[in-house]
Formats: sequence, structure tokens, C-alpha cells
Amino acid sequence: MVDPRAVRGLKFFAALRERMATATLAQRLADFDGALASAREPVRIEWAG
Repeated sequence: MVDPRAVRGLKFFAALRERMATATLAQRLADFDGALASAREPVRIEWAG
């Protein structure tokens, strides 16, 4: 989810429809390589008891 204030703060916001501006900002903020690397890391779950 992209904060609407961030979308309105884009210098080219007035030139784009809000949906396109939101998609553009979401793509810029996404770290696909980092997310993939994190997903590949082993996970260890511990329960306190």
C-alpha cells in the first residue's frame, strides 16, 4: 500500500492519473531482490512455554 500523501508529493503527480502515479511509486519502493533473498532464508520458529 502506498501512502496517498506520498503520491500527491510526486513532482509529476499533476501530469498522471492517481492510479498511474500510485503504481509508479509502488514499483519504485518495491525491493523485489531483497524480498526474494529474505524469502530464501531459513526460518526458525520458537514457542515460549
